[in-house]
Amino acid sequence: MDTEAFSLFGEVFEQFTNATKRKFEADKLIKTIARGGEDGSAARAFWKLVDDAFVRLKRQKDIRAFSFTHTAPSKKAEIRGMIAKSTSVPINNTGGKPLAKHWDAMWSAIAVQLYSGDLIPKTQADIERAMLDWLSAEGIDAGERTVRNRARALWQAMLEAE
Repeated sequence: MDTEAFSLFGEVFEQFTNATKRKFEADKLIKTIARGGEDGSAARAFWKLVDDAFVRLKRQKDIRAFSFTHTAPSKKAEIRGMIAKSTSVPINNTGGKPLAKHWDAMWSAIAVQLYSGDLIPKTQADIERAMLDWLSAEGIDAGERTVRNRARALWQAMLEAE
C-alpha cells in the first residue's frame, strides 16, 4: 500500500488517457466515420462512448485510492470525537417509535472505516460483518435482517458509484 506508487500510477494513467484521446483524434478511420454522418451524430456517439469509458476508469481509480491513503492516527481520533459529539445531540422525534441513536453512530463509524481504509469490502457480507462487529462492541443487539438491509443499501450505493 505505497501511496507514492499509487500517485505515480495516477499520473501515468492521466498521461495514458490523454495520449489515447490524441491518437483517436488523429486516427484516419475515426475521422472518416466522423465525416460520414452529415449531422456529426456518429462522431458525437463515438466521443461520448470514449468519454464515458474514461470517466468510469477514473472513478474506479479514485475509489481505489482510498485503500492507499490512510488518515493519520491523530486525525482518526479527531473524527471519532466528532462522531461522539454528533451522536450525543438529541434528535427530535415527531412521533411513532423513538429513533434508535445507535444507527447514526454505526453509519458514522462505518464511514470512517471506509474513509480510513480500515474497511475495504469485497462483498456485501464484509459490510454486514463490520456493522455487526461495531454493534456488538457497543453492546447493542440488532437483528441480522435489519443489519443485512442496511449493509445491502450501502453495498448497492457503492456498486452504483463504480
